[in-house]
Amino acid sequence: MSKRLYGLIVPLITPFKEDLSLDIDALKWLVEYLVKNNVDAIFPVSTTGEFPSLTNSEKIKIVEVVREYTPTNIKVIAGISSTSLYEAVDLALRFKDLGVDSLISTPPYYYKGNLDGVKRYFRMILDRIEIPLILYTIPQYTGIDIPPELIKELVMEYDDLVGLKATVDSMIYFRKIIQLVKPIKKDFNVYSGIDEYILPLILIGGDGAVSALAHITPNLHKKMIEALFNGELAKANELYNIILDIKRIYDISKSVSGAIKLTLESFNTPIKRFVRPPLTDENLDNIDIIRSILSRYRDKIVLYKEG
Repeated sequence: MSKRLYGLIVPLITPFKEDLSLDIDALKWLVEYLVKNNVDAIFPVSTTGEFPSLTNSEKIKIVEVVREYTPTNIKVIAGISSTSLYEAVDLALRFKDLGVDSLISTPPYYYKGNLDGVKRYFRMILDRIEIPLILYTIPQYTGIDIPPELIKELVMEYDDLVGLKATVDSMIYFRKIIQLVKPIKKDFNVYSGIDEYILPLILIGGDGAVSALAHITPNLHKKMIEALFNGELAKANELYNIILDIKRIYDISKSVSGAIKLTLESFNTPIKRFVRPPLTDENLDNIDIIRSILSRYRDKIVLYKEG
């Protein structure tokens, strides 16, 4: 991923069977569905994909399937987040051998340490992997903020540090990243992990979105992002408001992963609602509420054609 990647990245859910084993057939269907809807990149072993609940062998199998079923014009960005530096590096090298385009990592999220420790962690990964890496800050889960100044310092040292996914509730943070880092590396990719910030981020120079909701609305997210880059602000704003209205499915759900899975199940896709502990399965009674939220956009949501 040596050049700037604009657009839509989908952090892939991990389909499970009722016994909570991997559902590989459902995974293949999901990848083919996203490919058909022209997403720009697929991100397996993600937060939405319940990565802390997966074994390393499962992570490798998931990435192997995703890479096999994803054409080369769509990027595969594999997650290597871990509490262990050496586990992260081992996964990185295995994913590299499988042909992924880049990797993505949070800071280690058990021992918090300090920012010098976080910097050392990422340096030691980057020194060992020789493949593009995207940093991932999600402080509500990791307990660690990655300051823009630290990112600037690492970008100045490593050509393979190519982007940032930020799941943060702050436009000030995004603006500071763009002001500090883009002048040094103009093709540094900055993505929002929160749907509400996609539009304003792109307007100030960001590159796109990492959106779980795009499992449900890949076409709407894609059209919104394209409209923004084409300067069609009225069209982008209309799609943005539709996306945020659809996002209300999260309000009745126990988790983002569960909400996405239950919605896909409600359309009779191969995806089932099952999540691994400590997450809990969504209530089937919520299907009617979800469908009532989505039904007003029947002509816009591609799942109505799939299901």
